[in-house]
Amino acid sequence: LEKGSENCNTVSIFVDGKRTAKPMPIPEAMQGKTLYPHLSFRNLTMQVNFGPTLMKPLPFKCHMLSQAVKPQTEQHPEVKPKDGKYEVVFPVGFPDEGTFTFVDAWLQENPGYFELSDRKVIEWGQASGLIPLKSGPKAPTNDKPIIAFNSSANEDFSIKRVLNAIASVVPRNYVVMEVKQNLIPADRKELLKRFSLPCFKKVAVVAMGEPGKDFKEKEHAKMLKLKQDRENATFALQQAEKKRQKEIKKFEAAKAKAAAEAAAAAAAPAEGDSKPDEEMKDGEEKKEGEEKKEDEEKKDMEVDEEKKEEEEEEPQEPPTAELTDEEKQRWFCPLALPDIAPIIADRSFTQFSIPSTEEGFDDVKYTWQPEAKAKAYLKGKLTLKKKICRMVDLIPGESFQTTLKEAQKALAEMREKQAAWKAANPTAEEDASAEEVGEIENIHDVGEGVPLYKAFKTEDWSLLLLRYEMFLLYNSFKKDVKDDEHPGIHESNLVYYYTKYFRKHINPVWFGAEKIGEVLALISDTVEMESEMLKIKVDEDTELKQFVLKTEGSRRKRERAQAAGDETKKLTIDPYFLGQPVAAPAVISAPPPVGQKGASRPPMSYHHHHHQRWQPVGAKGGKPYYGGGKGQWKW
Repeated sequence: LEKGSENCNTVSIFVDGKRTAKPMPIPEAMQGKTLYPHLSFRNLTMQVNFGPTLMKPLPFKCHMLSQAVKPQTEQHPEVKPKDGKYEVVFPVGFPDEGTFTFVDAWLQENPGYFELSDRKVIEWGQASGLIPLKSGPKAPTNDKPIIAFNSSANEDFSIKRVLNAIASVVPRNYVVMEVKQNLIPADRKELLKRFSLPCFKKVAVVAMGEPGKDFKEKEHAKMLKLKQDRENATFALQQAEKKRQKEIKKFEAAKAKAAAEAAAAAAAPAEGDSKPDEEMKDGEEKKEGEEKKEDEEKKDMEVDEEKKEEEEEEPQEPPTAELTDEEKQRWFCPLALPDIAPIIADRSFTQFSIPSTEEGFDDVKYTWQPEAKAKAYLKGKLTLKKKICRMVDLIPGESFQTTLKEAQKALAEMREKQAAWKAANPTAEEDASAEEVGEIENIHDVGEGVPLYKAFKTEDWSLLLLRYEMFLLYNSFKKDVKDDEHPGIHESNLVYYYTKYFRKHINPVWFGAEKIGEVLALISDTVEMESEMLKIKVDEDTELKQFVLKTEGSRRKRERAQAAGDETKKLTIDPYFLGQPVAAPAVISAPPPVGQKGASRPPMSYHHHHHQRWQPVGAKGGKPYYGGGKGQWKW
C-alpha cells in the first residue's frame, strides 16, 4: 500500500517465505477500499497468522495485520444482542402479495439483519466481480431467480451450500427469505435445522391479509408510476407518428409545388417567338396580374392553415395518469415476475400454512393482521385456489380402479345380453312405451326374459356410461384428494380430471354441444353444475342399476316427445365416445379427437415405429401400445 513503491496496490503470494508468482495488481475499482482476503482450496485446512511475528522470514520488511495502523484498516466491534441470542427471521406471506416489498421495508427498519436468499447471492456475486452470462436463462420467479455466472461454483450450486453452512455457525441476525419454503411445514422444518445452535432465536414474521395504510400507499404509488410510464410511452409513440405524418404532408406539398412550377415553365412562350400584338399583350398582362393575385391569396391561405395547425397542436406533455376506483381497492402492485412458478404453486399450495411455536419457532409475530384474521385470510385464498387449480400430481386411487373395472364388465355383459335378445327376437318392434319406469327388481329380465335395456341405442348406452362415469369421478375425486375442505371439481377442470381418471377424451362436439355444461344438461337427473362446481343428485352409494333405470326413463320421455312431433328432442351422439380406446399411461398426450381445436385427422391409437417416431395406427392397426427407449420422441 506504500505509495511510490513499484509494488504499490499489488497482491503477492509467498509459500514458506518464497515468492510463487509476480505481484498482481489490485483492480482499479477496488483500490482504496476495504478488502477481504479469500483463499479457495478443496480439502484444505488453513491457519491464519495475524502476527506480530512471521512464521517464515520474507525478503523484505512488512507489517502484520495485528500491527496495521488505523488509517489502513477498518475495525468493527462485535455488537452482541442483549439477551445473548441472535434472531433468525422467517418472513411468511402469500405469493405475489407484497412478500419481497415487505422484506425490503423491514430490512430498512432493521439494518442489523442479513438477508439469506437467492437474489442476495446474485447481488453478492455481481459485487464480487462475477459477470452475469448474457446468454443465460432469465429469472423465472422472484423466489428462485436464475444464478447465471460464468463460474463453476454457480454450476454445482456450491455457492449456496457454502453460504448455508457458514450461516448456520456464524452468530448473526439473519432473514431467511424463502417464499415457498416458509409456507410449507416440511420445508420450514429443514430450514430450522440449520439454526439449531442455542445462540439463535427463531422467529416467524407473518405478513398476510390486508396490509397497513402506509404499505398500501406505497403500492399505489408504484401502480401509478407504472401507469404513468405506459402513458408516457404511448404519448411518445403518438407524437412520433404525428411528426412523421407532418413531414409526409410537407413533402407532398413541396412535390406538388415543384410540379406546378415545372408545368408553368413549360407553358411559357419561348424566347424566339414573335411578339404579340398590343391587344394580346394587354390581355396577358391582365392574366398575369390575376394569377399573381391568386398566388398571393393561396400563400396567405397556406400560412393561415399552418398557424391554425400550430394552434391546434396538442400539448407537448403526456396526460397525467390516475388510478381508477377499482385499482385503488387493490392492496398490491402487479409483479413483472411471479414469486413462485405457477406449476410449482399448483403442486404445493395445498400444503401452505401459517407457522406455530410447535414447529420449533421461539416466537410467531403478526404484522398486518392478527392471528385469527391472518389464518382466515389464508384459508379463503386456498379455498379459491383449490377451485380453479388443477392437481397435476393427483393419482386415481385403487378403489376407483376396482369400481371402474366392475362397471365396465357389467356394461359389457348388458350389451351382450341385449345383442342375444335381439338375435332371438329379430321381428320385435322397438315401440315407445308410454309407461313410466318404476321400481324394477331385475333389469336384466322384466318379464319373459326381456331386458329393460332392450331398446337401447348408441345414444342411450353413451348417456348411461356418461352418467356412471360422472358419478364415479365425483366420488373418487373426493376420496383421492384427501382434503375435507377441497370444494371439488370446477367446471373448467372437468375435462382435465375426466381424462386423468378414465384415460380417454370427452368432447362436447360429440354430443352436439359446445361446452361441457351443455353435455351435463343431458344427464341433469344425475349431475349438475352448482356455482361452477360439479355436484351429484344421487346418493354416493347408488348402484349401476339405478343409472340404467334413469337412462331408460329418459329414453322413453324422448321417444314420446319425438312421436308427438318435437324434433328438438332428437339426440345424436358420436359413437366414438362409446368405442374410443382407453389409452395406457404415457409420457406424451394423444392428438385431440375430431371436433376439437387442433385436430387434423380421425382419432387413432399409437405404436412405436422402428424409425423412432410416434406414428398413428391405421384402420388395420393393432391394440394401443406405448413404446419405450432412448432419445426424443415426437408425434
